[in-house]
Amino acid sequence: MIRDAAPARTKRWRLRDVNVPGRPTVRPFRWPDLDERAALADAIDGGGEPLERRRESLRRLYRQPGMAPERDCFTALLDGRQVGCATLHVEAPIGRGVLECGVRPDARRRGVGRALVDAAVAHARGLGLQVLDFDASEDDEAAARLFASAGFAIVRRHLHLRIERLAPPPQREPPGRVVRPLRREDVPALAEVQNAAFTGSWGYCPNTPDQLDYRIYELPLDRPDDIVVVEEAGRLVGYCWAQRRGRGEPGVVGMVGVLPEMQGRGVGWAATAAALGALAEAGARPINITVDEANTPAVNLYRSLGFETAWRSVWYRRELSA
Repeated sequence: MIRDAAPARTKRWRLRDVNVPGRPTVRPFRWPDLDERAALADAIDGGGEPLERRRESLRRLYRQPGMAPERDCFTALLDGRQVGCATLHVEAPIGRGVLECGVRPDARRRGVGRALVDAAVAHARGLGLQVLDFDASEDDEAAARLFASAGFAIVRRHLHLRIERLAPPPQREPPGRVVRPLRREDVPALAEVQNAAFTGSWGYCPNTPDQLDYRIYELPLDRPDDIVVVEEAGRLVGYCWAQRRGRGEPGVVGMVGVLPEMQGRGVGWAATAAALGALAEAGARPINITVDEANTPAVNLYRSLGFETAWRSVWYRRELSA
């Protein structure tokens, strides 16, 4: 999901850059940190991705519309060494912050994670946000302990579905319906459909065309994201947003949206089937989808296409008025 921008004028909460031996400290991200931040992210993930690629991914992420990394990204230090990092995605229109954070394996159980969470809570309050959310695997016991101790509670569960091998479903569209790839000039219409489909849904913050354009065409390293749109009578009425890298690497279906008045007419199925067919043709293996466990129609749609549950995640929330 694309994160929206913070208000133009907000109260700035400042972290003190103080190094206390044996205790973690937290300070704001600085652009000269980018190389070390990329290496830290690799150590946290255990991914082994080339440093140049990871650095460029972070640079593009931090440059996207609505991001303010020197305000909303933090670095944790232990004995002067960078050992943890956090990013607060600010969704000001809905009063929500979404936290991402991680700690190097060799620095865990030393209070670094709690220092980052406490910094994020204080910063989110300073920005006037009402809630702070964090998504973690249902099996992550360390996250469960950390967020419970920091006053968070579980508010949502998501299913992570997967299909290993996909035979592209047959597509028979009614007269007047066109299923095709997104064109760049479609982005304003895509924003209209997405906001109409999801505004009011749990955790959704409306997006602007500029944000979507950057997310589709500028953020990915390898190619623009693969988005299939559905038209009826020349009007864009639905879409499926998919992503992939190279042949034999996983594909992802990120979002499927349909105008409210067109729901229940097979538009979502048509868009999803076409996007899955394109992923399968490109050699994406396996294909992953994340869906809110409470969204029964979407869960049923994906299961009808052969997806099965691979794992579950939970959303932790801290009410910032408390």
